Amino acid sequence: MRWWDYVSRVAGATATPSEIARRVGLTPSSVTRWQISTPKPETAAAFARAYGRPVIEALIAAGVVTAEEAGVREVAADLSSIPIDDLLAEIRKRVKD
Repeated sequence: MRWWDYVSRVAGATATPSEIARRVGLTPSSVTRWQISTPKPETAAAFARAYGRPVIEALIAAGVVTAEEAGVREVAADLSSIPIDDLLAEIRKRVKD
């Protein structure tokens, strides 16, 4: 998973860089750069903490460590952290198929 994909999933597809930055304690330009590059490990950890996610999950998404290096075999999806609009969009997509 790419870092920005992870950020979008956790923060919500409609979250703006300004909203994410405010929540994590960064500048919006720092968050915007995440669309093309990954943050430092401590910043990835701060993002995870701000959104109540496991730090190791963010470090894996940022490419700091692999799931194998972290000893993670499978990360269970926490559906409560997925925005309802994203869940509904996935359901609609599956019903169409």
